[in-house]
Amino acid sequence: MRPVLLRQAAELSFNSGGCVKFDLKAWSEQLHMAQLELGNLLYDRKVELADTQTVKNYVVDLHNLLGESTLVERKSFIRSFDNWK
Repeated sequence: MRPVLLRQAAELSFNSGGCVKFDLKAWSEQLHMAQLELGNLLYDRKVELADTQTVKNYVVDLHNLLGESTLVERKSFIRSFDNWK
């Protein structure tokens, strides 16, 4: 955050008796933009959330797949997330 904006927020908060809240979850600009994009998609209802049972089934399937895979296959699977966009 820019120091000038921080000072203005702190002064406004102090003068009005309010508080200053910062979102520390977005450590990088890229992460913050992805978070905003996902929020907008959910708000616009372009993304449907899976029900709990579907998610549980995916977790069980993934657990079984990784349990049956070789170490090389598991490492390759995990590394595939590094290039995901």
